[in-house]
Amino acid sequence: MSVKRVQPEWTSASRLVVSVMGPHAGEESSVIFRRKIQDIATVGQTFWLVRSLGATPDAVRRLCSGADSVYVVFVEPSTSGGAQPTRTAVAASEYSIDRTNWVRLPRRLGPVTGKIDRGAYALCLDDLRESEPDVLLDLWAYGSPAAPHEALRTRIGRSTVCAIRHNTEHDPTRMRSRYRLVKAYGRLRQPFSCWLRRRRSPRK
Repeated sequence: MSVKRVQPEWTSASRLVVSVMGPHAGEESSVIFRRKIQDIATVGQTFWLVRSLGATPDAVRRLCSGADSVYVVFVEPSTSGGAQPTRTAVAASEYSIDRTNWVRLPRRLGPVTGKIDRGAYALCLDDLRESEPDVLLDLWAYGSPAAPHEALRTRIGRSTVCAIRHNTEHDPTRMRSRYRLVKAYGRLRQPFSCWLRRRRSPRK
């Protein structure tokens, strides 16, 4: 008798953040996932660095407003090298929801690394799981929250985007690669997204 696979939670969600994965400062995605999963086991949350115009903190919070649960789905690029690797591994030390009031990251949290400047922000997660093999995300089943009839489009500099469930298969501007292999998925938690910075040590 065959065992029916249980569908992951994100498949029934009407709103998603879709993130195309690439290497991070020489660290493979599977290693990063395990480290972030351990963060959640240790301190109940983790922070996933994002540098994408398609998923700014304000855009992510608008997406999450009024929703029961919003998930981020990490997918493979359509081709090898389709996601630009991150080469900088500076660790953030503080986060903020408004860029005015800053709070230190939890002491036992693993490093949150990347290019930490005014354009650095993070998704806030309280659950993260590596995907079962061969699970696919249909990009044509989602559109842009601002204009649902417009298909999702990712590119370098915009590798993470907000998405709302809407059939966009007839949009002529849709991406040619319809299905993407899912590597992992996580659940967003308050405040959903935040700014990051590295606090400079005071001069002696």
